[in-house]
Amino acid sequence: RAAGRATINLLTQPLTQLQQLSATAKSNEKKKPIPKKEVQVDWLGMNKKAEEFCIDHDRKELLKLHLNMEARIAWTLGWLLIHAIVLWYLLGDRANMWPLLLTAAVCFFIVSFRGPEADLQGIEYYIQQHRNIRTKNQVPTLGMIRQMKLQKKANQDQRPKLHVLGTTLKRSTFSGEPMTWEITQASNFNLRGPNYLKDRKKQPSPEALYEPFGADLLRAAQPFFDLPRYLVLPEILQHERNLPSWLPRIIVQNMWFPGTPPPLLGGGGSSTPQGTTGTASLHKEKGYMVACYWRITPDTAQTIAKDEASWPPHLRLWKRYAQQAETAPVLNGCFKGVASVHNLHDRDLGLPRLVKQYNAKPVLMAASALVGERQGVVKISRDDDYFEFGFNVETDFAAMSNHALLSMKDTFPKLVLDLGWLVEGRHSQDLPEGLLACLRVNKLNLALAPDLEDWLKFKAD
Repeated sequence: RAAGRATINLLTQPLTQLQQLSATAKSNEKKKPIPKKEVQVDWLGMNKKAEEFCIDHDRKELLKLHLNMEARIAWTLGWLLIHAIVLWYLLGDRANMWPLLLTAAVCFFIVSFRGPEADLQGIEYYIQQHRNIRTKNQVPTLGMIRQMKLQKKANQDQRPKLHVLGTTLKRSTFSGEPMTWEITQASNFNLRGPNYLKDRKKQPSPEALYEPFGADLLRAAQPFFDLPRYLVLPEILQHERNLPSWLPRIIVQNMWFPGTPPPLLGGGGSSTPQGTTGTASLHKEKGYMVACYWRITPDTAQTIAKDEASWPPHLRLWKRYAQQAETAPVLNGCFKGVASVHNLHDRDLGLPRLVKQYNAKPVLMAASALVGERQGVVKISRDDDYFEFGFNVETDFAAMSNHALLSMKDTFPKLVLDLGWLVEGRHSQDLPEGLLACLRVNKLNLALAPDLEDWLKFKAD
């Protein structure tokens, strides 16, 4: 036994020492700090490689050998003749088989002579066409968005920016002053509470992340998105410096609705490129554009400087939306608007029942869908300094909503309307909801709205 123990100890001693050395080396590796490397992603290069990969895949699939039309007919005829010959042979009438055998031989000779082939010209044409379709219809990646921004700045006209922001609607000097805007409290809006998914209860919104500083009411024949590009934005305040790159210091609401409602059955809206007014209009009457402007509050700037775990849920939602909504259609559809008529109980308003039904209720800015999740209709235009969310009411909203809205044209000069915008919280960690921005507009007379093109030309002169 003693000899056996001595032998075992002698054999296992090197293994024990090796294990101890390995454990010591691992502990030393853990103590060494891992140097952090800055990762630089070439988005444009990745997009180019992905495009080349798709084209190569299409070419390989199409270059697989296949029979042309003549060869397919020959194959089919040949096999039919072979079947007929077999049947006739089994039936015993062998004297009349020679013409059939000769025809079958000719068919198979044609197949072997032509053989399988690939239409190279057709393949190149197909790949080129599908490259154009794929580039046109694919969801834009972050690299594509950066490339479009660079092209947009490079192709931007040299027209000087115009200091016209907020000239059509002044800030009110007293509550309810016609054709003005004023600050409204975020607590006037009831949004989803912390346990809404269980008890369906709502509560007043916390303070909004942005505060208003202007609004405009204009007449435009067609939608005119990316409006801040033509405006001189206010100077950067002290609390607006050193904001994260994802956080815009200014957000802009740009909503256009037609002067003539679309037909209830069939018909379509105008198709206009973003950022152009156009002189020709498909409508009998020019439409209206309502633009509102907000800037980040000092409280939001202070909260951003803290750890993200301490942020309120609606601020985390806004970060996710600002970073991903341009490339995620479903997330784009999480944007909600709330319109509340402050003087709803005035007797002389005569509001439609649809307006009373949806008063102060959030509405998703998303297209309807019978199957699957609803995709957003928000037209996002952004730069380093601003974030615009645009809407074309004619094409993005139902025809019934267009008719209800335009039926109130004579009622607008009597309305005091609260507007609020937020990102919907759909999970428990995203609740309670909170407003992104809110504003009150007082008694807008659409007949007094200046024409967009004249407005810009006058200021330019």
